Amino acid sequence: MRDLLLGLDLTHKQRGLETAMRDAIHAGRLRPGDAVPSSRGLAADLGVSRATVVAAYDQLVAEGYLVSRPGALCRVAAGNFAPDPPAPPPPRRDYRVDLIPGEPDASRFPRAAWLRATRQVLATAPHDLFGYGDPAGLAELRIELAAYLNRTRGAATTAASLIVVAGASSGLGQLARLLRSRGIDAIAVEEPGFPFQRPILRREGLQLVPIPVDDEGIDLVELHASGVAAALVTPAHQYPLGTVMSAERRNGLARWARRRGAWIVEDDYDGEFRYDRQPLGALQGIAADRVAYLGTTSKTLGAGLRIGWLALPGELREPMAELRGRDSEVSQLLQATLAQLIGQGDLDRHVRRVRSLYRTRRDRLLDMLRSTLREADVRGVSAGLHVTFVLPAHLDEGAVVGRALQEHGLALWGLRQHYLGDAALDGLVLGYGRTPVDFDDSVARLARTLTKDS
Repeated sequence: MRDLLLGLDLTHKQRGLETAMRDAIHAGRLRPGDAVPSSRGLAADLGVSRATVVAAYDQLVAEGYLVSRPGALCRVAAGNFAPDPPAPPPPRRDYRVDLIPGEPDASRFPRAAWLRATRQVLATAPHDLFGYGDPAGLAELRIELAAYLNRTRGAATTAASLIVVAGASSGLGQLARLLRSRGIDAIAVEEPGFPFQRPILRREGLQLVPIPVDDEGIDLVELHASGVAAALVTPAHQYPLGTVMSAERRNGLARWARRRGAWIVEDDYDGEFRYDRQPLGALQGIAADRVAYLGTTSKTLGAGLRIGWLALPGELREPMAELRGRDSEVSQLLQATLAQLIGQGDLDRHVRRVRSLYRTRRDRLLDMLRSTLREADVRGVSAGLHVTFVLPAHLDEGAVVGRALQEHGLALWGLRQHYLGDAALDGLVLGYGRTPVDFDDSVARLARTLTKDS
């Protein structure tokens, strides 16, 4: 027997009860075979006589809504009393496969290691793990993260500097809110850059000032001239052009921030994945006093975990704590599991495995482009989860993207949508973090699209 909430009009007690029961059955809140409360129990709950409930049940049995058996509770009769379900919404996807960037291969999630870590946490965790928790994040996770970031990303952070957030979008929104609270109303963004970051920044009231990116990173001359007091950059692997910010440009950016009293927001976008050499360390490692560092598990493990982190300069920690309030954003259990995964070396092992996989896929994608097009102008270094190539002059980006979708069921991202102003380049931004079957299928469809267009 289930608990049952009835919207009951007791002006006419028996009729009101009959109507409420019929409504519950028609709405599907009571389903065929469900037991209804005993007449004695329901009468006590409603404050009516048992005779009233018995009479209502008898009427519903006579109408075929309920069935009764001697010595047993009444149950909802078999039959389709519920209204027809609403028509299913139209499918959200009008494509079969895609090469859209920004996600890792979900089929490679380390399920066995995650399950093992979860079991260990459940077996050993103190009871307060299931409480509200520290709003900055679980101490064990921040300790493991600080050691991991310092070791693998060349960061210079501590557990006290870290805040655990619900993914990169949440972290970026909080940083934007913090900047606004400090009187900053404009922020420099890379041109071209990540389109989904723009509405987050605008929503918090920041004006976006596009600054061009060249082969060494953000243009410092344009940045100086802009007069802004904050900049959002992706120095490890610029999105979408794939360049790595040079050491000279990094030092210059740090000098700009210190002289200007400005803040740098570093989005360490897929910084763990460098295939031709060791990844370049985080900008935060050389300018921890002016850089707010944003990281996430979305590229290493998967966006569905919704776990990210901020490493904040000392001057920003207390204001951020006041801004965020007292609630932790991320499940304590998830945090403890991730801490266990890092502490036991499973995250390192996973990254090494998928790094090899993604390198192979990137090479295959480039081989296809170069064999299909005489002029495959590939931009950026061998890194990350995407490759960007500029289309030859005779190919139009919109036509290529449209034909891929309409004729081959393949979704692509064009380069133009990554510009705030007029696009300087026509091209495609291709992701290769798909399941093996989908990746092979997508590459074959892209080859057919480009062959027809060539």
